[in-house]
Amino acid sequence: DWIEANFQNKRTMLVNIVKLFLANLPQDIKAIRQALLREDMPMLCRLAHTLKGGAGVVGAARVRHCALELEMAARDQDAFRAWTALRDLDEAADRVLALLTREYPESAPVPGKA
Repeated sequence: DWIEANFQNKRTMLVNIVKLFLANLPQDIKAIRQALLREDMPMLCRLAHTLKGGAGVVGAARVRHCALELEMAARDQDAFRAWTALRDLDEAADRVLALLTREYPESAPVPGKA
């Protein structure tokens, strides 16, 4: 798979990157939602762009695609499209959290710690 091919023989580094992504994803989505609620499209664009990059690093293609859709909707000042992309992002994030936690159990967030 893509992520292991790019981090061959570097399991510790890979686990740390996945752990950071998993720890930040809920807060990133919360910040995106808050920016959209405020209709702060420049902030939404920046947050979505940042998430897109992080998702790309860990190979979370669907999350990356949703973040790209959010970024483009923000640039176009299209709140309706942004809300649709955020709904899709919520679903994609749930799937990628489950998948990455299963594939890299040592990267799972510890309850009560962030």
